[in-house]
Amino acid sequence: MWLEPKAEVHGWPFATNDEETKGTRWEDFFGSKKMIEVAKLQWSIDCVELDQVINQNVNRCLAFNTGTTTAGVEAPPSSRDRFESIITFLEKHGAIPAPLVCYAGEPPALMDGYHRVAALLYLGYPRSHKVPMWIGR
Repeated sequence: MWLEPKAEVHGWPFATNDEETKGTRWEDFFGSKKMIEVAKLQWSIDCVELDQVINQNVNRCLAFNTGTTTAGVEAPPSSRDRFESIITFLEKHGAIPAPLVCYAGEPPALMDGYHRVAALLYLGYPRSHKVPMWIGR
């Protein structure tokens, strides 16, 4: 599943399901939920249209990595590298390197995949383009 490679890279600091993700690297993925809430999610993979997951964070990621932001805020150095490597992957394979990750909802709440969505938009993929996504319900 999508979570295992992330845990290998970022570590898994939780000993019990009563702990909160707030203040950890995992807050970016799960918000400030307790692990008990995260553990109850049922994950499935589906395809969704890009338009359903484009949000302010995706637009900010696109602006940071294309130099079009006027906010005076810079993305981390690794952001540009990730963005460019995804573009290279898309140009070679015609697909994103890994599914997006979202919480179920209308619209789905994107947890992981901002750079992938931004790269698709940058390359001109239509907003109706379908992408694979892990969805937690």
